[in-house]
Amino acid sequence: MSVLLRLGVAAVGIVCVLLCADTPGAEADWTEPLSISQAGLVGSEPQVAIDAAGNTTVVWVSGSSPNRNIRSAYRPASGPWEASNSLLAGILDCHDPQLAVNPAGAALVVADCDAGAAGMNSSYRASAGGSWVQSVVPGSTSGVEPRLALDNAGNAVVVWEKTNNTVQSSYRPAAGGWAAALQASPIGAVALNPQVAISPTGMAWAIWRHKLNRKAGDPVITVEAIRRQGSAAWSAPTLRDLTLAPSETAPVAEGEPQIKWNANGQRMAAWANRPTGVAFMQERWGSGGDFGGWSEPPISLSDGTRNIEVPQIAIDGQARAVAVWRSFDGSGFGVRASTTAAINGSWSASAPLATNQTLLEPQVAIDPAGDATAVWPAIGGGVISAASRPAGGVFGAVTPIKVGGVDPRVAMDAAGDAIVAWAQLGAAIEVAVNDVTAPVLSAVAVPAGVEAGTAAPMTATASDKWSSASVSWNFGDGTTATGGAVSHAYAAAGAKTVTVTATDAVGNATSQTRTISVTQPPTSSVTQPPAAAGGTGPKGKSDDAPRVRLGVVVPKQSWKAIGKAKAVKLSCSLDPIGTCAATATVSGSVAKRLGLKPAKGEKTVRVGSGEVQIASSDRPTTLRLKLTGMARGAIAEARRDVPLTLAVTGSARQHTSVTVTRKFTIRRP
Repeated sequence: MSVLLRLGVAAVGIVCVLLCADTPGAEADWTEPLSISQAGLVGSEPQVAIDAAGNTTVVWVSGSSPNRNIRSAYRPASGPWEASNSLLAGILDCHDPQLAVNPAGAALVVADCDAGAAGMNSSYRASAGGSWVQSVVPGSTSGVEPRLALDNAGNAVVVWEKTNNTVQSSYRPAAGGWAAALQASPIGAVALNPQVAISPTGMAWAIWRHKLNRKAGDPVITVEAIRRQGSAAWSAPTLRDLTLAPSETAPVAEGEPQIKWNANGQRMAAWANRPTGVAFMQERWGSGGDFGGWSEPPISLSDGTRNIEVPQIAIDGQARAVAVWRSFDGSGFGVRASTTAAINGSWSASAPLATNQTLLEPQVAIDPAGDATAVWPAIGGGVISAASRPAGGVFGAVTPIKVGGVDPRVAMDAAGDAIVAWAQLGAAIEVAVNDVTAPVLSAVAVPAGVEAGTAAPMTATASDKWSSASVSWNFGDGTTATGGAVSHAYAAAGAKTVTVTATDAVGNATSQTRTISVTQPPTSSVTQPPAAAGGTGPKGKSDDAPRVRLGVVVPKQSWKAIGKAKAVKLSCSLDPIGTCAATATVSGSVAKRLGLKPAKGEKTVRVGSGEVQIASSDRPTTLRLKLTGMARGAIAEARRDVPLTLAVTGSARQHTSVTVTRKFTIRRP
């Protein structure tokens, strides 16, 4: 987390109590904010949605009045963000965009445009990543607050409030244009703040606040809803009973009512009521099937001591739901939440995500399995914060994800990743992802066997849906490496377990293991020292004494590291314990190039030597082959690479010594 963000968190004093809990494995971290809008242009009012395949679409208002236009950015699943493009031209001065995306990737945007008789304008995309086609919504000139819904086939319904306080609507088939506008609310009724939702098979429900106006000063505002299947006519309003029985003291419905469908044709609604100054939030489950009625009376989620404002709801594929809202908690506004575990089940007691602050309305999204994410901003462009909840669990710790952001919107993919889009104050549209999905590790290649001292090539490929992914290796002998293509030489024989791990930018990891059999090189690959006269080997050993087992690895090392150490480092393993000695030579031609003279009768020049006592046969020991001062000076002046021949001899009491050679090149600029 950046220092700026930490300071912002301290400034607003975010508190996490009661609902906060550790959820091991369910949360990773938020990615760094990323700008997706045009540089130099003010962005505002973002909307975000993800289809079933994981493709993401974000739309927003670009620029300032009277030249506001609507732009979009598209990100294919596991791919980079594409450049943003204009959906509705700036000459229309459009704002308040609403976005709907269906599981197949079809998308629709409707916005309120203020230029002349522009009215509501829309742009439709028939498939994920396809081109957008603009059209005008007829009869919408004096409309405000467009709200829309899209079914699985790509058919759409849009509703809006006209300036005469009626609710209007239009229907658009997937392969056609917008139909003529229809009045959805009853003639003469005062209808406010409409919202619409549509089932996967095209059953649309519209909901709004209805001001009764039975006499002068009548305060009662109830909630009504109507339905239609496809392009059929709207039903008569039949759901005024969603609120308590209307009377002069009945609840006053406030804000914009919410209505949502899940993928199985079950729906719910929520809104805030204000009887005698105490607000309530109520919900109704719809029974399964597009034509099912509302099956339960209203349920209050208030404890009677806190006002409830701007409730938001989300419902998963099993009809489990999450509700979040803003509440007044004594001295400030906080965010509270409640959940239900089953359709027609009871709701949990409300509990706080954040308390006694200056917060604006929260948003919530849920994936098909029931994982949920809530997000909310502080007033005046303070900190945007989020909290996540695994299916069937509780909300975890509150995480600040941005300082200076406003109007956040959240969506979730089928894997439980959450993406939030917001407007940076006076600047760009940004996004961040709560990436809980581990990267994919593929094409892992490790040889089944290798000789000790011989480099074994190993490769793997890592990819991640939301960020870059790195590859790391543990070779099973205490050494490690990073990169998609590596090689490693083992010092000693035996079966080794290689572990390769892919890690994404926020710490999610995936690992695989392979076993590699390391064998001792055959006798022909080593040079035996000559036997001494009298039938004994070096140091008085007999010719038939067992040979030592010698392993040598020369790791990659730069001239900078060699020059600083004044030596080339080797890894030497010996069984049994004894002495490991090494010399470095250059050929006559290389010596001539370096200005080094071979001794009389010699064809090579020794440029370094070293020795180390091996204390344990269980692990390799580092040998420093120290270069001579003359050799170091000559190599430092060299303008070409310098190839060395390293001869390494392992010796031990009562064993025949063994010598192996290795080639090593000092890279020069």
